[in-house]
Amino acid sequence: MPDRDNLITPAVNRSAVIGALHEVLERDDSLSRCCAVKALQTMNADDKVSTARLVDLLLDEDPDVRMDAVVALGRMKVVQAALPLLQNLEKDPEGEVRIEVVKALSRISSTQTVERLIHCFREDGYPELDYMVDDLEFNACWEVQSSLMDALAEIGDSRAVEALIEVLEAEGYEDLQESGFRALAKLSGETARKFLLKQLQQGGAIARRRAARALSDLPELHGIASEAGKAAIPSDMLTALTRALADTDPGVRINAAQALAVEGSAVAVVPITQLLSDPDMEVRGEVAAILASIRGRDIVGRLHQLLVEDNLDLRRRIVKVLGEIGEPFSLKPVSFFLDDSNQDLVYEVVVALANIGIAGAEQKLANILADETNHYTLRMQAARALGKQLGNPSGQNASGSKHAADIKLQESTQGPDPREVLEATVYDQSEHVACAALEALAEMDPDNATVQLVRVLDFSLLPVEQNLDAGTAQDIEPDDTDEEIQQGLVDMVAGHDARTSTLAAILANQPPTDISPNEVEDDTDHRQIQPGVRILAVRLLGSFPETISGAVKSLIQATKEGDPELRREAIHSLRRAGDESALDTILDGLSAEQEGVRLAALDALGNFSSSDNVRTRLVDMLEDPDPTIRQRVVEQIISLPGPEVTDYLCRALEDEDLGVCRAALHQLTRQHYSAETARRVESLMFRFSGELRKNTAAVLRRMQDFSSSSRLLENLMDMEQTTNHWVCIDALAEMYSIAGKNNTAGSTAAEVRPGGVG
Repeated sequence: MPDRDNLITPAVNRSAVIGALHEVLERDDSLSRCCAVKALQTMNADDKVSTARLVDLLLDEDPDVRMDAVVALGRMKVVQAALPLLQNLEKDPEGEVRIEVVKALSRISSTQTVERLIHCFREDGYPELDYMVDDLEFNACWEVQSSLMDALAEIGDSRAVEALIEVLEAEGYEDLQESGFRALAKLSGETARKFLLKQLQQGGAIARRRAARALSDLPELHGIASEAGKAAIPSDMLTALTRALADTDPGVRINAAQALAVEGSAVAVVPITQLLSDPDMEVRGEVAAILASIRGRDIVGRLHQLLVEDNLDLRRRIVKVLGEIGEPFSLKPVSFFLDDSNQDLVYEVVVALANIGIAGAEQKLANILADETNHYTLRMQAARALGKQLGNPSGQNASGSKHAADIKLQESTQGPDPREVLEATVYDQSEHVACAALEALAEMDPDNATVQLVRVLDFSLLPVEQNLDAGTAQDIEPDDTDEEIQQGLVDMVAGHDARTSTLAAILANQPPTDISPNEVEDDTDHRQIQPGVRILAVRLLGSFPETISGAVKSLIQATKEGDPELRREAIHSLRRAGDESALDTILDGLSAEQEGVRLAALDALGNFSSSDNVRTRLVDMLEDPDPTIRQRVVEQIISLPGPEVTDYLCRALEDEDLGVCRAALHQLTRQHYSAETARRVESLMFRFSGELRKNTAAVLRRMQDFSSSSRLLENLMDMEQTTNHWVCIDALAEMYSIAGKNNTAGSTAAEVRPGGVG
């Protein structure tokens, strides 16, 4: 690696860059002026000279320059620009500029502008200015007027309330209602509240919806405390919103419920529960979601009472809400409906029990899971719920509440052992159900999960290619005494194979003379396992880094199978194991045909960076024809020891693919920064049509290497290089942006070492 002391190069300071940008602002080239304005914004050049220059550009002849200047002044929140910006609002012929002026004034939030903003609002955004523009497909004054409401609300001056109400009450301003109501809510105050309540009670359907929605933004519903320490909710608001729950329009009912829910007390929220039996399905669904977000024991108790209502759809929605709330004392009333004949209700019950997550209904859940006639989605949820309950046998949840003494549901239900059912379901014919069961087992018993997962991964798949036909003996030659029996068995399995028939599997894999009656009846050793279940087992093994070392041998074996997805997941898990014995297997993955397997192998090599073999393979793959692979190699190669890494990164910085170059820039550290690296980083500014100009400038700033700034400035002042000036401007702005200001703002000089000082 070259000596860093040889890298010292004269650099310019921040003030010099800003001064150069000021010169660019004087050029006739409007594109350069626009770039310079944006650069000053990026650098947050809020000194008096820069802000004065930007204010002067509000009168520039080019509308793009004026608009960029407006945006810059607004985002920098230059208070001194507030009054000059008003001149553009009132006189600029370009509608887009006026729209940006309103946004800028909103950010600046100067009360000096309120009166003139109100005047513009009352005058409909000065529509006469739009007549001077021919290419607009819309009247900019409409958006100006709409944006003014947001600006006035952001400034927060109560003088705007009267003007907003005056316009909103006039005919022809319906399109402004939603923004206007929202602005009034933000401005708050008694006048604004009374106007919104009037609209809620007397307005049309749309106005009532918007008013109810706006009322939810009022501070009075967000816990403003009175002297007594309680929320001071005006009685007129509470009464109006409660009455709106019975509005003829379903949208009003929904918005009123949402507004009441903001306050959160039982007095305000309990009336919402009546909407769970609303005739409109959308209302019921929204109210269910609202109640689920509120929680609280009072609300849950009210929901328990509603479960006795003879309304199946209502009951199903309440069960869903109770599950989302997840209070432990909901277990008993929810579990009561596990025996219901309606499968939709039972499904919601099972989902709710999984969310509640405490013991009490294991046996019934096991029965549902074991019943293969149930829909697979119900069985999946039963597996999930059963795992939650078996994993929490004490009936204790995170809050510490115990309910085992209150819930004895399983005692009244007979059936197989729930855990055995869950374990057996891993071999279910439905891959979805089997995966759900395996995930539940791993989650409920993490200490022993690795053993369970390895058992699944090592499961010997039975042959699936062989089919037993009626006249085929599968090369089995029974003796004369068993000939008649054997032929009968063959007839029974005609048309079946080892994947679907236990008896067929037995015949396909064992001589009939070795089968005892007990072995025929016990098909435990002939269970089938779905490929997706083994893939999931591999993926889950990676979630147990403490015990995954015991699974390395099985994972290595899995990589030798033909399924690329299984191989990819196995390599991912081997990466987490970090076992040296897996290195050769991971290296083999680099030669796979599938990109996913190769990428997984590359990711895994990060744990083996000290190996010479790993270094050799990674370096070779810097020339891989797949740019995605080369990019991932760059991300891994930085972990290799030794100074050669600098050379590898230099190669990557000259790659023909933009993504590879960007990855190399991202991985570059001061340790691997050299004169050659700096040269290649700088050259990237102008490659790929300048697309990496900001990335490279950010790297130079991070390396504290400002030596290229003098060359960039020189290029910027060379009028024969105008095609590159925009790249120079953007790069300089990024190098001297706020992130780098502390390193350069106070420096008059001149020497900054790439890679940082010592």
